[in-house]
Parts: sequence; structure tokens; C-alpha cells
Amino acid sequence: MKLFFICILLFSVIGVSAQGLRFGDSEYFTFSAFGSPSISVNESDLNFGVDIELVSYAKYIRFGVNRFQNLEGSYTQFMGSAGLNLTSGYFENLRYYGGLRLGLIYRTNVYPTGGVECGVDVDLSKDLYVGLKAAYGYRSDLMAISLPTKWEESTSIRIGYAFE
Repeated sequence: MKLFFICILLFSVIGVSAQGLRFGDSEYFTFSAFGSPSISVNESDLNFGVDIELVSYAKYIRFGVNRFQNLEGSYTQFMGSAGLNLTSGYFENLRYYGGLRLGLIYRTNVYPTGGVECGVDVDLSKDLYVGLKAAYGYRSDLMAISLPTKWEESTSIRIGYAFE
């Protein structure tokens, strides 16, 4: 349900954009740090990760690592994702993306994971941006703590730097 409301928020941002949607007209790399404030507050520990990404016109490819020490069995996630980009705004200061995610979670053993993601980034300056990312993924790592596997939504806030 939370993912549903986040997707509505992301798509409403697209709907109110006055400049129309289009594919990006540049290619660049980004480096970003992200975290989930709600999980960090609920678990009383910092949920933190980093991403490196190639944004190339209509597509993106990203690799990231997420670490969360406070979960039982600790938690390290290695995630790759790829998908499509759209931009809007007079100076292409809004970026929308969505795609597929595949990765591995280390939690006393290695478990596969996968799913989908979407997000929006807002440029604060030529090189600095903030964003909101939502994902829906299959969690097979729960077997490590004797829970059934399940599909689960997650959200995170990210801040990043773009460079050519």
C-alpha cells in the first residue's frame, strides 16, 4: 500500500510538469548516497547505501551496495538495476526513471533478490541532486531468520553528485 502511494506521488510530479516529458539529451555518471529514514527510525540504526550510475540518454545502469547492521544476521545487499529515463523541465531539472533490479543479499548466507524500481530526482544545481526512490522486490534472505520469503516494498531518499 505504501508503494502505491509513493508511485502516485511520483507520477503526480510528472503530471504537473509544464514542460512535457522527453528522453534525456546527455550522458553522465552519478554517485549517490541513500538511506531509508523510516527503517532507520524503526530499527534504531542507520540504513545506508551508495550507488554509482551511468545515465545515458534514454537509459540508465546502476550498481549499489546497501548495509544495515542492526538486522538479525546483519544485512548487506549488492544490487544492479537498469531501466529507462525521462526528463522534464526547461533545463531538464527533473529526472524520472524506472526499471528492473537484480542482486544478492548476504545475511549469514547469500540469497538472490530481484524486483522493480522507480524514482524521481530533482537537480539542486548543475551537479547536485536529491531524489526519492521506491522499489518492490522479492526477499529470499528472510529464510536466514526462519521467516517465509515475500515481496516487499521499500523507499529511500538519496542525494547525489553528477559528473561527466
